[in-house]
Amino acid sequence: MHTIKDDLFYLGIIKRTKGLKGHLFCLAEIDDISMLQNIKHIFISNKSNNFIPYRIESIQLSNKKHFTVKLVGVSDIEKAKMLNGSELYLPIELLPKNTGNLPYHHEIIGFEVSDEQKGVLGKLIDVIDKTSQAILYILTEDKKEIYIPFVEDFIIEINVKEKRILLNTPEGLIDIYLEEENLS
Repeated sequence: MHTIKDDLFYLGIIKRTKGLKGHLFCLAEIDDISMLQNIKHIFISNKSNNFIPYRIESIQLSNKKHFTVKLVGVSDIEKAKMLNGSELYLPIELLPKNTGNLPYHHEIIGFEVSDEQKGVLGKLIDVIDKTSQAILYILTEDKKEIYIPFVEDFIIEINVKEKRILLNTPEGLIDIYLEEENLS
């Protein structure tokens, strides 16, 4: 099922209010925030995981990772405080051309994930990138969850054409998730 989230990418988070007129101080999780200077709309995820579009009144870049935004309709500190901690999203078409070694996270969702020692692990359900280190969330055929750090040292190959990811993980990492729990 296609949802609006499929058309958005995670930009960052609203850290706090700034001033009394509804300005929001934000942390960006993208490499180059200069592209934010020209955006007119932003999506904010609320507590119900709905994505609410807001028109941008003004935006000011602070440094490589921080910016202050003023949204239309958020005119005072009380309205701004209600948005503290909210996640920010932008339309996927605003993503700059990928020049890195790894594809964008949204491009590999649904890929089959294998490990050199363990063989096929399962399907990549999500790339959790809201922490300092992105994590691959894999679901096995028998519905066990596996979480693996998404680091270049573990990646042998990402085959976009065949929709497969081959990993070489440290010994014991996958066993943590695959072993049956013994509570006796």
